[in-house]
Amino acid sequence: VIKTVKRLALLLGSLFCFYIPDTSVTADKLKYSEENNEVLWQSNQMLTAKYQQLQADLQQLTADQQLRRKIQQLRRENQNLDAENQQLRTENHNLDAENQQLRTENHNLDAENQQLRTANCSLIGEIQSLRRHIGPCLQGWLHFQSSCYMISSHNDSDQKTWQEAADDAELGIIESPEEQDFIYRITLAGFGTSGYWIGLRAEVGGWKWVDGSSPTHKLYYW
Repeated sequence: VIKTVKRLALLLGSLFCFYIPDTSVTADKLKYSEENNEVLWQSNQMLTAKYQQLQADLQQLTADQQLRRKIQQLRRENQNLDAENQQLRTENHNLDAENQQLRTENHNLDAENQQLRTANCSLIGEIQSLRRHIGPCLQGWLHFQSSCYMISSHNDSDQKTWQEAADDAELGIIESPEEQDFIYRITLAGFGTSGYWIGLRAEVGGWKWVDGSSPTHKLYYW
């Protein structure tokens, strides 16, 4: 029995020695693993920070490029505006020169008009002076209202046709009954019942005066 117990004790001791782990080696491995994980975590943090910085730098670079393009566009637009402003200044200068020329011409025209008015006043004065001395019509002419009349004498040998008379003189145009009576009286006194020409002729569609107008009142004597 004693031998059997000793053998069993030896067997159990062998079993216990076989299952006892090496705790010092496991602790070292755990420590190494933790340190390695810490290094990896720090590396990952650094990479993440660098990536974020690169992203920020890329965004800034993109913004800078857009800003440079915008600045270039604004410069081109500013150059175009400068060119347009220069053209407008040139056109404005030309308009100022034209306006100055027009003002000068207008001033000259005003001076000429003043000279013409002065000359016209002088001419009117001379005409009025002549009328006071010789009357409103030339010698041998008859005055009625605002017109002067000449009745040309003739004899049977040199009587003219209407067209010949119209070519040689301005035949009378009767514009009122009073003028009609006046012409009738002076022609009746000078010619009696013999003929004379006035500025009336027959055309297609009726009678016309030499100026192309139609009689506006009834002619009693012709």
